[in-house]
This record gives sequence, structure tokens and C-alpha cells, in this order.
Amino acid sequence: CDRAQAGHALYRQRFAWEHTALDHLRNGDLTTFWNTYKQHHRVVLADTAHEVRHRAVEDWWNTHTTGANAHLIAGTRSEAKLLNTLARQRATTAGHLTGPVLTVRGKAFQVGDRIVLLRNMPGQRDLDTGRRCRVDNGMIGTITHINHHHTDVDVELGNGRHLRLDTEYVHGGNIDHGYATTIHKAQGLTCDHIFVVGPAGLYREAGYVALSRARNTAHL
Repeated sequence: CDRAQAGHALYRQRFAWEHTALDHLRNGDLTTFWNTYKQHHRVVLADTAHEVRHRAVEDWWNTHTTGANAHLIAGTRSEAKLLNTLARQRATTAGHLTGPVLTVRGKAFQVGDRIVLLRNMPGQRDLDTGRRCRVDNGMIGTITHINHHHTDVDVELGNGRHLRLDTEYVHGGNIDHGYATTIHKAQGLTCDHIFVVGPAGLYREAGYVALSRARNTAHL
């Protein structure tokens, strides 16, 4: 996923009907918004939170593994944590995570893990240019290499940039699993496909922010 640099959120969306539906949501016409998203098969309902999470993770996985830029968004930190656990289990079962485990503050990371950066910090390295660069809170990428001797970590961002996070950054507690993030953390993010998991934390304004992260499809 990319961090948006400029422009109104509505211009991300590919389909005109979605511009209109999100405008209804933003202005408080929830019924029209809801009916429009249901008519376009963008709403998935289940009887329990357990079923909702598993369906969301499976739908995300099926999209993600085609090479598409897809992301899970939750309304609360506890929900995001549960989704991260399920998504990482799915990646593990599929053999997507490889190599020795790097443990950072009780959390396991491997090559193939999707991570989110938690702190703005200069002095990291852009592997494409060889120059020092700044990384930003909320960046999301995939681990491509772990140096277990120096414990620095190489990451590929959604826009194709390759970065190296140094030991200070990694062991300072500045990375977390990034299969799912909260709506707050997703502000400024743009992905091709978004899977928004509720109902916890999905009040009107938060729902608008979450659903407007997608270029192509957003599922609730």
C-alpha cells in the first residue's frame, strides 16, 4: 500500500457509483450508502465475529496472493490484533513465511511477513539509491531479508521501494505485523483492494475513512 500525498479521498475510487455512495456516507445518508454497497456485493454479513474475521482474512488472502495490493482494516486495535494473528497463521500454513525467526519484543518476524512501521525516523537506507532516507509512521511493506547478525531488516514497500531498517529502528519496537491495521493507522493509505472489518469501531466518520482507502474495491 502507498501513503497518499495529495488529493481528495473520493478520487481514489475507480467506479463512479462508489464516489456517490461514499458521499452519502460522509453526509450522513447511511441507508442509501448501505443499500448501494449491498447492491454491488460489497457487504459481507455473518452470524458471529469469529466468522466475520475468518471470511475477511480468507478474502484478503485470495486477493493478496494474486499479486494485488490488498489490505485489512479494523475499527479497533484489539480487532486489528486478532486479524493479524489469523492472517499470519494463514501465511504460515501456506508456506509463505521462510527462514529463521527474528523475535522483537515477543513478536516473531520472518521473510515474507507483512509489517507496518510505527515511527517516523531519518537515517534508514534506501536500497534502490544507496542513500540515507526517512521512513514514516504507517508505511506498510513485506520483509525480504533479515540479517540475523546485525538484526537489520530489508523491506519492500507497496510502491516497489526497497528499504533497510537498522537495528535501532527494529529493536526500538518500531515494527509490528501489518496484515491488518486500525482505521487511524490507515489514514493517508491507498491500496487497490480494502477489506474493512466491523462492526467494532465503525462509526460513520471512521467507516468513511476506511472505505475510501481503496482504488478498485472496498468490501465491508
